[in-house]
Amino acid sequence: RFATLDPALACFVTAALGGFWAAARAPGFDSAAGRRWFLLSAALAAAGTLTKGPVALVLTGAVGFAWMLAQRRAREMLRMPWLRAVAIYAAISAPWFVLAARRNPEFLRFFFIHEHVERYLSNAEHGWGPYFFVVVAIAGTWPWICFVPMGIRELIRARGCDGETSQSERSPDARGALAFALWWFGIIFVFFSIPRSKLGSYILPAIPPLAIMAGYALSCLPRLEVSGLRKLFSTIALLNLAATAAVVVALAYFASQTEPVAGDALAAMAALTAGSLVCLAVAWRGRNIVIATIALALGVVVALGVMAKARMDAQPLGSYRELARAITPYLGPGCRMASYRHFVQSLPFYTGHREALVGYRGELAPFGLGDDARESFIATDAELAQLWRGPGCAILIVNRDDLQHLRAPLGPTGAIVGCEGKKLALYNHAVAPPASARLCTAPPGP
Repeated sequence: RFATLDPALACFVTAALGGFWAAARAPGFDSAAGRRWFLLSAALAAAGTLTKGPVALVLTGAVGFAWMLAQRRAREMLRMPWLRAVAIYAAISAPWFVLAARRNPEFLRFFFIHEHVERYLSNAEHGWGPYFFVVVAIAGTWPWICFVPMGIRELIRARGCDGETSQSERSPDARGALAFALWWFGIIFVFFSIPRSKLGSYILPAIPPLAIMAGYALSCLPRLEVSGLRKLFSTIALLNLAATAAVVVALAYFASQTEPVAGDALAAMAALTAGSLVCLAVAWRGRNIVIATIALALGVVVALGVMAKARMDAQPLGSYRELARAITPYLGPGCRMASYRHFVQSLPFYTGHREALVGYRGELAPFGLGDDARESFIATDAELAQLWRGPGCAILIVNRDDLQHLRAPLGPTGAIVGCEGKKLALYNHAVAPPASARLCTAPPGP
């Protein structure tokens, strides 16, 4: 398991944009209500900056000001309380960055230049094409994204979901809200689609406007004609059936790799399909729309629960917990644990020991100059050989492919005391390896 900051970033960006929207709907940015909401938006953007950097301010500002320009309200920007907003933003976000920079001289360059500019422009980690977030947005909001087109249509018509069109409902407020939601989704979607480096959770700040439009459509369902309900829920049911069939085919084709989670995947799809079929059956007669929607929601909740179980079942495919358990008995006081040309981030967590990196620094390079970081790096194979042949204890984690290369610097001493996937754990003293280590000399399974 690991902590990811993207949900918290999405929370603060959403809240900041909510504050901006409330300020824009006030009598004016120079009114008491407008000022309060705008300053609250600045404070929330600062909280987002503390969460994951200035991207929170960039996203919030880009959405808000693009919408203002599109609504021909650019002059109102001059009446925003900029000085107080900047003061609040700086007072909340700046102290932590100042403290971090004082304790880590290279931090500011690493965080602002490397992590934001360089990774955005050229980093190839987690490389995906521009289509990536299309798939993630659809799969991550399924089946509620099916209601988004209806929500857009109803907001364009700017009429209430009761079917009546009053004077207030013919006002541009509904269409302005739709424009704000579309700018919100579009800017964040495009922003994160440009770089090659992508993770699914990056798109989380763009999900709330989809939820708002889908929720508006759900509130309009009771006034749909029976034929419209049948068409909508039939489409959802057929798409779920098709997705279930695709999952079955994929599981059969990748049987060896998917064995730990095959049952979970089928159960999740079955729950989604069953919920959509029950929803369709209830809605077919044009009655009990609330019950039909609840049936669909229950299918989603069950599927999410099964997917959480699937993640736990799949944990051995990407975790080195068992490897950590194998080497922990050998990590006595003063023993060095090192990884050869890579960084196994879970090992310090599971073992409670510092992990030295051999011939590799990666993202830790800017912090490797201080005295406190000396024990975290072994620069060359020669230094590793000196450690390995010394009287002290050492555990080395290597990829199987590197084992032959290390025969020369390490020599014949040592034993394999554990393995998991492509990793081997070597101990620098001659010991009787555990029974489980006998399997480590065989090629890893698929």
